[in-house]
Amino acid sequence: PAIVEPPSHRLGSLWRKLPAELRNTLSESLSGVWLFLILQGLFASILANFITLMVDGALLMRWASYDFFASLHLVLGWIWWMAWVFVLGMGAAAWTKFIGPHAVGSGLPEMKARLSGVYLRYFLSVRTFLGKVGGVILALGGGLVVGKEGPFVHMSSIMADKIHLCLPRIRKNFELRRQLLFVAVATGLSTSFRTPVGGVLFSIEVTASYYHIQNYWRSFVASVSGGLLTRLI
Repeated sequence: PAIVEPPSHRLGSLWRKLPAELRNTLSESLSGVWLFLILQGLFASILANFITLMVDGALLMRWASYDFFASLHLVLGWIWWMAWVFVLGMGAAAWTKFIGPHAVGSGLPEMKARLSGVYLRYFLSVRTFLGKVGGVILALGGGLVVGKEGPFVHMSSIMADKIHLCLPRIRKNFELRRQLLFVAVATGLSTSFRTPVGGVLFSIEVTASYYHIQNYWRSFVASVSGGLLTRLI
């Protein structure tokens, strides 16, 4: 009887039939890119859950303390409510000022400029990341009316820039690093609002004048993995 070759062996034989240069190019690019997509989705989901947990805890503490002071006197409850917002709002401003001055603002205008090829010093630094994380937690925990869209996109882009440093195959390719920042934009939005498709569409919207077609599947894979991990965690 004829020996049936397993599917894995058939795929291996097809892979060996490809030219050596094409095999090296595919293995080097796909392995680095796929690893980046997985790590980006994982870290973005962990960050989104951490910030959500901290903000929810601060808001619950504010309501509990308000109920306590309001039970004593309504004016005391009102004073405590205003003091909470003032102290955490000033704390967010001070934290951003002294820890990461370049974390001021939403980060979307600067991110658009970065994606267009403009170099912004310290915009993707670790201090800016810490300043953005602490500022967002204090501002949202204080009850300030600020959005999560821009800060999460900025923080996701900083994480992507640091992941690049751990992957030599991507670190040496400047154009690929810039393209993967589009993926970071999509991942940041998808993990904060749990909308993978919306994250991909938003990354297209943020782009300045053109969009690489190959970034479609990259953004979708990272956004879906980040959104699923956010729901699971």
